[in-house]
Amino acid sequence: MVEASEPQSGEGGPLANRRRAEDTAHGCRALANADRERAADMVNDHMRGAHERSADAWTSRADLLERLELSSNARAAAYLRDKDELREEGDDNGQGTGSVEQGKTQAEGGQEEKGAGHRAERPRIKGLSATSDRKDQDAD
Repeated sequence: MVEASEPQSGEGGPLANRRRAEDTAHGCRALANADRERAADMVNDHMRGAHERSADAWTSRADLLERLELSSNARAAAYLRDKDELREEGDDNGQGTGSVEQGKTQAEGGQEEKGAGHRAERPRIKGLSATSDRKDQDAD
């Protein structure tokens, strides 16, 4: 039987020795197996069903943790690959990858909106009183 507070050894990562059994896919599968063994030993149908449902839940959690780990590893690998490609191209000078022209265009667009003095109208909400519109006008 796996204790919930036992650290898992043999798994990678900096927190591997501090994880509880329910925090790893391997630990969840061990807890599921323990529940299945208990279910097989039960004479009472109600308790057997409870242990079987618990085992199914632990298995589902293990599957979820595995998918999350695979997804996280894939994103990290893609990030590192993209970072290496940028470094090889020499485009990344530590100031970001966006072009100067793009930044100027965004800055000019923001000033045009402010300079026009026009405030975008909010959509009307059914049942909203006219006083809220006056409040908006006073805010300008």
